[in-house]
Amino acid sequence: MSDVEIFKEPGISITPTLVKINSSTYSVANIGSVYVTQQKIGGLIVGAIIFGIMALGGVAAIFSPDKSDPNDGGPFLVGITAGLTAIAGLCIYRAINRNYYLTFRTASADQKALTSTNKGYLFRLQKAIEEAITKRG
Repeated sequence: MSDVEIFKEPGISITPTLVKINSSTYSVANIGSVYVTQQKIGGLIVGAIIFGIMALGGVAAIFSPDKSDPNDGGPFLVGITAGLTAIAGLCIYRAINRNYYLTFRTASADQKALTSTNKGYLFRLQKAIEEAITKRG
């Protein structure tokens, strides 16, 4: 008896007995539940604040150079400030575009099966896998 596909897209196939995601195959019989979680962003926000404050300090140092020192490090400070600003911007970008995880709960452990920035897509997969769990009987 062939399984009827509940969900099919490139790289993903869900039937009442198997869930195939990219190169991994999971038995529906071993999946107790499935849920979607989001990436924790606390560290990213703290990083954005710290690097942002450091970048502001660099800007202040650039625009208020020490007049008694002919080698006040102008180009060096500009480079450091630009780097700090880029890191702060990256932290903000990653906090805004956070990752979501499709996770399977099994008897042995929770397993992250798929990562995406598209939460709606993962919820559609979750619904299809829950349907497969229901059909397995």
